[in-house]
Amino acid sequence: METWLDIEQRFRTLAEPLRFLRLDVQWGGSTGEGWHLAGMGRTSVVAEFEALSAIAGDALVKAFAGSPQKPDWLSDPESDKRWFRALKEQSRAFEFGHVVWEADEDGKKTGTIFGGSINNVVEASANFCLTMHRQFPLRPGPDNHEVQSNVTNIFLSNSQVGFLNSGQIQHVKSITANIRHLQGSGGSDIAEAIEKLTQAVTESRQLQDQEKTIVFEQLEELSKQAVLTPDQRLKPGVLNAVLNGIATTLGAAGGFAEVWSTWGQVVMRFFGL
Repeated sequence: METWLDIEQRFRTLAEPLRFLRLDVQWGGSTGEGWHLAGMGRTSVVAEFEALSAIAGDALVKAFAGSPQKPDWLSDPESDKRWFRALKEQSRAFEFGHVVWEADEDGKKTGTIFGGSINNVVEASANFCLTMHRQFPLRPGPDNHEVQSNVTNIFLSNSQVGFLNSGQIQHVKSITANIRHLQGSGGSDIAEAIEKLTQAVTESRQLQDQEKTIVFEQLEELSKQAVLTPDQRLKPGVLNAVLNGIATTLGAAGGFAEVWSTWGQVVMRFFGL
């Protein structure tokens, strides 16, 4: 399980490229409730923020699991909306905006529409993770998938940690978080494929240090794209180039033929390549 500090760091990496991203919300009246990310064009980085917000929304459920009193917004069935609601109600970053009166043909008031925004919503998300860490910390459990050396992922044992540098460990932790999200959302096949490939690279004695870093970066990107919906992903040609890069590096190292023929094909089918 990722801690709030892990999720906070992942939001921080998106804060600069998405510094103008804004969350708008309106409610009331005949229009109902609406949430909208505004201020920037629709990009894969924005889609990544949405996916990370869904991961944070799932973490909220875990964080409040032992609490006798649960906030109303926790019951929202959509993970990303659950996170957005928490930001609006609890982060102190929300600013009220317009108030619009609705009226019928005779000018009689029939309803009120309220609105507001969270500017720089990515930074607000990172800061709110710190608040949650202080008030409702997420603590790694003692299951077989976790390491008691501050490296909480499903691939690394204590003996394997020494074969990776800190940057590679961070890549593996990010891949792990995306795999867990896929496992929880019905993507068990692609989750297992990325897990097996990542584990093979982790355990390899044939790949050079720089080669491992490159493949971890490519696997991290694939895991991010797998979490996104098909319309949010990179173009097939770009995804195919990432997969070809992994296949080329592993093929040059040797010893990965069986691993790639089994799990690489699963990844390609998932992305329709």
